Amino acid sequence: MQAGRVTEAAPALDMTRLKTDMQAMEDAYAKAYNAGDANSVVAYYADDATSMVSNEPSSVGKAVIIQAVQKGITENTGKHMSSFEVMDLFADRDFLIETGKSTVKDSTGAVIRTGKYMSLF
Repeated sequence: MQAGRVTEAAPALDMTRLKTDMQAMEDAYAKAYNAGDANSVVAYYADDATSMVSNEPSSVGKAVIIQAVQKGITENTGKHMSSFEVMDLFADRDFLIETGKSTVKDSTGAVIRTGKYMSLF
């Protein structure tokens, strides 16, 4: 508190609601990716975002990220289906960090790959 000025504490974050909201976003992201809609996938990225996909160079900026997403969609000739599960969130007033698990299944529903991810908002 500064002299002559009252400051209010930031309201507490509702982490349960945030996790539900983030999972809905991840579900929509996966739906768009699985449908081959790179534009809808990239809508979730900030203009200056960096995407770091395993075994690929980092993609910086939406224009480059959309190219990388489209490449992944084009290379998905086996029609594998991706899903994302929010595992944990860490937040304060300025940032939200999401950690999660990715799963890729083949056309029969068998899991062919799992991975981890982290997103900073």
